[in-house]
Amino acid sequence: MKVPWLQRICPCTGMLYARILEFVFWALLVLALIGIPSYLVSKDPENWNALSEMLFQVTTALLSVFIGYRLSKISSEKSVTRKWLRPAQAACNQIKVMENQTQRLRNTRKTTCDELQEFLKDLDDSKRQPIEKIVTTKCEGCKARLADLQDHLSNAYETWRIFIHENCEKIVECDDIDVELAKFAKSLRHKN
Repeated sequence: MKVPWLQRICPCTGMLYARILEFVFWALLVLALIGIPSYLVSKDPENWNALSEMLFQVTTALLSVFIGYRLSKISSEKSVTRKWLRPAQAACNQIKVMENQTQRLRNTRKTTCDELQEFLKDLDDSKRQPIEKIVTTKCEGCKARLADLQDHLSNAYETWRIFIHENCEKIVECDDIDVELAKFAKSLRHKN
């Protein structure tokens, strides 16, 4: 959910918007339940009676329980996130290693196929045609397998990007992983 005025104040996305809107809602509710009665009683102290005292105490008790629950929930979410964070970083590093290996294979294939084509130019036609078919078939097959591997890497990238976007909040390391994956996606688009 995007809120234009909020986006101008805080250029953020996703779950952070929901958290900000939730905070604003609860701040307004606290203002209404505590601030307004306090203001009215300060204007006319005679309105402070047992019922007012009880409502004020119940409101503050419920508010303190809610705040404790929210703080506990946020703490447990961070704790759980930190448990899967290192394996996520390791998986992202593996994606980068596989991408580097793919790039080396792509460069080796191109160099080898180009050298073989140069070599074939020196042969006479009777010897060149059968060898050229074999070389072309092998080079094109290798190129297709590398394209498949590139598709798998793109799929792995997208899977991790979605996982991190859905499960990672308010932790600097999550942003680091997201930045690394964005760099990886850019390099994939550049190489395709």
